Amino acid sequence: MGASCALCCGSHNLVLAPGDTSAVKGSGTIIKSLTPGSNHPELSMRLPLRYSDAMSCPHVAILDAQEGRIGCRIYESSHEEDASLRQFFDATCRTFYCRAWDSLSDQEVLFAASLTGDWYYYSLLIQEIVTLRKLYRRYETAKSMPSMELEKLKIFLEERLNCTR
Repeated sequence: MGASCALCCGSHNLVLAPGDTSAVKGSGTIIKSLTPGSNHPELSMRLPLRYSDAMSCPHVAILDAQEGRIGCRIYESSHEEDASLRQFFDATCRTFYCRAWDSLSDQEVLFAASLTGDWYYYSLLIQEIVTLRKLYRRYETAKSMPSMELEKLKIFLEERLNCTR
């Protein structure tokens, strides 16, 4: 399905040209250096950021190219063996609060995952809790949502992503 999230890690903080964003959505790579098994996460810092003071973790990556699953290389690895990675993970990642994680029901999360089917829109949708709940109440299953409504939703999510803070 590919629905996964790394928004807290800055997965959507990279500035990409419209042509680049099509490669970002779905099961494509975030950027050239963030491919499965990439050993050079620091290369991801070469792209400009939307917000210079927002998170853009160099450890976020596409973890499974076939599923398009996004996540953290540290979390997926044995970070317990590396003291510096363990310290980074404990100081940064463990302290993050996710409104979606605390607010959404399992059914709402599964609806969002089924509706979007990718990490790009799924990450954005689960943070729009009011919108997601309205959609879930209205349609209950992703299959019952008309494709035109889904396209409008994606435009809305893109606009929210690209608005200024």
